[in-house]
Amino acid sequence: MRLLIGLAMSLIIAVGAYVSFASRPPPVFAETRINPERFAAAGMALAGKRLVAVGELGHILLSDDQGKTWTEAKIKDARGSALTQVAFFNDKEGVAVGHDAWVLFTEDGGLNWRETMFDKDLSEPLLGVWGLADGPVFAYGSFGRFFSSKDHGRTWEKRDSGTGDKHLYAIDGGKDGRLMMVGEHGLATKSTDGGQTWQVIPEFYRGTMFGVIRLSADEWIAYGLRGNVFLTKDFGATWQQIQTGLSVGLFGHAVLEDGTIVIVGQGGVVIESRDKGASFRVVQENKGNNLTAIVALPGGRLMTASLGGIRALDGESAKQGEKK
Repeated sequence: MRLLIGLAMSLIIAVGAYVSFASRPPPVFAETRINPERFAAAGMALAGKRLVAVGELGHILLSDDQGKTWTEAKIKDARGSALTQVAFFNDKEGVAVGHDAWVLFTEDGGLNWRETMFDKDLSEPLLGVWGLADGPVFAYGSFGRFFSSKDHGRTWEKRDSGTGDKHLYAIDGGKDGRLMMVGEHGLATKSTDGGQTWQVIPEFYRGTMFGVIRLSADEWIAYGLRGNVFLTKDFGATWQQIQTGLSVGLFGHAVLEDGTIVIVGQGGVVIESRDKGASFRVVQENKGNNLTAIVALPGGRLMTASLGGIRALDGESAKQGEKK
């Protein structure tokens, strides 16, 4: 049962990465035949101003015009395994992860990718990837799988995160070495040394958490099943449950330039907070497809990924800084 859960959830987990822009104009290459509005996208990130989306059958789609047109990236030794998440650490270097412990690396802003890890005997997926421009990169996922890289994803080392066999879904952190990781069955851990060691946070929720957001060194948000959102102001020592009025899963988020926090999830739900997580209001719900990720584009446009395609988020929350 846990294997089935891991495989199913691998396509609905995401974490966006917001990185700097390279001024050099992008190269021109042929448009993909894959329809982005029907592409089962699990994760998205920015490589400078380029939007990169990963998902079904190992495809990677790119857009240099804020999602208006899309092209398909080139993957050396493509395997067809589903990709679950992608992250960039600067405007050129990025990593995508997926099923079969498949890890891809790019050093040209997502145009070309090559394999840096694969295990045909490991059917369980990696569910996330996170890193900083000047720090280590972590790839993690089902049954406590945890890998680290000191060279932005070119080589990998298997690590013990001390989480047993629980699924690991999300990491966030900062340059000060303070990181937090969340997963299934109420798992939450934190690190003060950039992920070298991890300390289990006392359980404050028994359900699964799919995302974590660092607001400051001490202020963090965790969110997950049944619309649950929790806020800590002391780096996980104590937590406050924030009421959302929802009972559906929350899967991905973006923090806008003005500090607005936007979280997306099951049934197309979108919620937002303009007071650093002290309260949330529902912006959209009952829109059909499960939203797996959201990315804030330069200029304010918000793009969402789902199992039903990639689309702009229309309506009141479509621009950063817009007052209600």
